[in-house]
Amino acid sequence: MNNDGTNRRWFYSWPALFVSIVIVLFFILIYSVKNKNKTPGNREITAPDLLKLINSNPADYTTELNKIIPGWTFNPDKNRWINPQRQSALAIRMNELRLMEPVKYYNSFSTYLESHNFNLISISAPAGTSKATKKIFENNDYIFTIEADGQYVMISLAGR
Repeated sequence: MNNDGTNRRWFYSWPALFVSIVIVLFFILIYSVKNKNKTPGNREITAPDLLKLINSNPADYTTELNKIIPGWTFNPDKNRWINPQRQSALAIRMNELRLMEPVKYYNSFSTYLESHNFNLISISAPAGTSKATKKIFENNDYIFTIEADGQYVMISLAGR
């Protein structure tokens, strides 16, 4: 072949190479976005997390909470751990652990508790509120109280 035919082949190969590179970069981007959402430190707080915390030293709470969801700090003025990005707070009151967060972050504690030998001993809706509910679960060692309204959920955990 002459020099002219070789140049034409390369000229027509560049768009195919460019499209191939764009496709590869697109799949790399999709893969990284999917895996970012699966990384530790970016999930909901669960009942086992609260059980682990109540049996831990409060000095370790900041580290443990940040393993679950980044952004937790201890606020000594309010004597609680806060996560401003998630509008969440965790406090210890009279040997009771209390987690307050928006309902949108609330995963179903009830399902976990019912399937792990906690008995539902009370369910109620406070007077005058149609969206508010209160559930109390217990086993031989712990009592979970879950109070939810349209905006926030308060999950309390106490030892027996």
